[in-house]
Amino acid sequence: MTGISGDVLSVSFDLNIISGSPRLILSEYNTTNTRSNAIIYNESGSFTSTFTATGDFNFITFTEGDIPAEWTISNFKITAIQSNGFVKTWYDQSGNSNNATQATAASQPKIVSAGALVSGGLDFDGVDDGLFTASNLTDTLQSATFFAVTQDDTTSGTASMVRIRPNGGSGTLDGLAWEKKDNVTYGANTLIEGG
Repeated sequence: MTGISGDVLSVSFDLNIISGSPRLILSEYNTTNTRSNAIIYNESGSFTSTFTATGDFNFITFTEGDIPAEWTISNFKITAIQSNGFVKTWYDQSGNSNNATQATAASQPKIVSAGALVSGGLDFDGVDDGLFTASNLTDTLQSATFFAVTQDDTTSGTASMVRIRPNGGSGTLDGLAWEKKDNVTYGANTLIEGG
């Protein structure tokens, strides 16, 4: 079981307390760091508990709330997980392996939010999300067709919705850009010549 900050996890179980007050948390292996809200149980019974992760976790942990503590757990089940999902690789469907990737987790566009697909496709955060190809496509293209449907979340300022430039570079336009500045959307296309 692994998860990241913001994941919501529900568990159900039967608890028989002989002594003490056991505590249930999400945690990370080999650390004492708590990665969620903590729930302390003072009586036996059947429980369903929900946790919201405050950091990366890979364990659901019962710990001693006080000492001495003795208890047994049975019928433990994870009943629901609401997680976010991000795109690390956008696979090229042409068969040419020009996959677009993003190795930095914080810069990957979101595709799943709270366990459900993002409405409309991918959600780029407008700050630093992006997908890049390993090769410079503008050096090898003789002709290309590009189609994109975008929706801008901002109402002012400058934003790039689609930009094709050598190695994700910036500066002078070299390729295709579809951008918005001060709430006006425009497109630009320049001739791409291989070297």
